[in-house]
Amino acid sequence: MNSSVGAVAAPARQIWTALALLWLAGLGLRLTLLAVPPLIPIIHAELGLSETEIGTLGTLPSLLLAAAAIPGSLLIARFGATTALVVGLLLVGLGSAARGGANDIIVLYLTTMITSAGVAIMQPAMPPLVRAWVPERVPFATALYTNGLLVAETLAVALTIPIVLPLAGGSWRLVTLPSGAGSQFSALWAVDSSGESTWAAGTQFDSAGGIMRTLMIHGTGDSWTVVQTPDPGAPSGDDSVLGGVVAEGDTWWAVGHYKDNGRKTLIEKHSEG
Repeated sequence: MNSSVGAVAAPARQIWTALALLWLAGLGLRLTLLAVPPLIPIIHAELGLSETEIGTLGTLPSLLLAAAAIPGSLLIARFGATTALVVGLLLVGLGSAARGGANDIIVLYLTTMITSAGVAIMQPAMPPLVRAWVPERVPFATALYTNGLLVAETLAVALTIPIVLPLAGGSWRLVTLPSGAGSQFSALWAVDSSGESTWAAGTQFDSAGGIMRTLMIHGTGDSWTVVQTPDPGAPSGDDSVLGGVVAEGDTWWAVGHYKDNGRKTLIEKHSEG
């Protein structure tokens, strides 16, 4: 009886995993592309673009979706749909991240082209992935990744200006971590904003001690500074992480954990000024 249950459960887990991955891939098909249109007025003003340049920026994704679809299909035929999907996701991630560093229209065009090419490679990979991963549920899986695509279109337009932009300090550009935020490695796990201030919490690697320490940074606009935080697990402990932050007015709280003869909960309260 137990063997029978295990045999049925394993394929079910595989199917649900495949369906979840297909939905996330559908999400990636549109999320980064459609985060740009709400930002067009800001990009227009900051880079001093003409109406013609803005129009070209808006048409590039459609042109690349058509132009890169055939190379994407050839990539699928040569290396397989899974490889094509991974390559497409990498291009989307690279182009989207690099777009934040654009300081003129040429760089903005190039990074948009990279992102669009990634989407164009991903899109023809979806139908063969559906047939390969869930051959018994092709109609449902197709509807599911299409749902991910539509959800991405809605989320990108609905959340970019009211939620994502304030959390990013009101700027669409890349922000460099301030000095002191880890000499070799830093990761930010949570962010919140209140008024014109934004706080991000995470962890940083202390190369001198070879351990992980808590990290909190505070930003106003494009300016970020490291906030001194207690680190009760150091120097004897390790793995000190802040994984959540909530801001209200001039006060913010961070929650995480640290290791000191076992893992312990860490709650910090900070007041601005």
